[in-house]
Amino acid sequence: MKRRKSVLAGAWYPGNKEDLLNKLEKYFQVVDADNNSSIKETSSKVIVPHAGYAYSGLCAAYGYRSLRKKDIKKAIILSPSHTCFLTKNALPSSDFFETPLGNVSIDKKTLEKLTESFYFEENDEAHSMEHAVEIQLPFIQYCFPDISIVPVVIGHIGEEGLKESAVKISEIIDESTLLIISSDFTHYGANFSYVPFTENIRENIYQLDGKAIDYIVSKDPKGFSDYVSQSEATICGQHPIRILLELLPEKEKGELLNFYTSGDVGGDFSHSVSYASIAFH
Repeated sequence: MKRRKSVLAGAWYPGNKEDLLNKLEKYFQVVDADNNSSIKETSSKVIVPHAGYAYSGLCAAYGYRSLRKKDIKKAIILSPSHTCFLTKNALPSSDFFETPLGNVSIDKKTLEKLTESFYFEENDEAHSMEHAVEIQLPFIQYCFPDISIVPVVIGHIGEEGLKESAVKISEIIDESTLLIISSDFTHYGANFSYVPFTENIRENIYQLDGKAIDYIVSKDPKGFSDYVSQSEATICGQHPIRILLELLPEKEKGELLNFYTSGDVGGDFSHSVSYASIAFH
């Protein structure tokens, strides 16, 4: 049996099982104390951030708390690639992904169905160091201990590829499936080669991300894509988000549950990454 070992434990989140469980529990306690009624809605599709837990863990907890808690068998995770340039969507060959909470099983039968499409292929290199998938796993294990996962790293596959991928992914979604989109939002600062403004930075970041989020919650894939292109907004998970927007059912309603930036956490807006939890009810 092949296992993909954790590369984030002890750095991006606690490497000790007890410490990790305690941290997750504290996040959910904060969320449960929030009176925002949208958090208590039942969701099966969420966009959640993927930074270190000290920065984005609380924001992610808002999204996970909205997920329904019964009859869930698998979670599809769509993430961008931070380590490889991909011309197809990457699937792992592993049987398990490891975290301090134990092993998460891979739904191999579902992966096989995805490989029927031209746009999906096995690629372990894309998964070996990809934090945007692994950072979601402790949350998934905490909320759904017996769940299996379908981790997919989305490539640069063009307009047609995104639409066809959305069709293929929709074929593997049923009432027992969660869809988790792993994405941060604006990456601001010289380190990210993105400095569209130098004054009122916090306000401008909130406005920049707010417009993107408006297109997302209104389920407008073209509007979102055009806005990202025009603004050059550095939303790393824009392709996974686009797939989500293409496959959302008409009846589902988008809700922003939580939003803040690393600048809000650390007080430094010279370099800032934005985090949002968005659920679809």
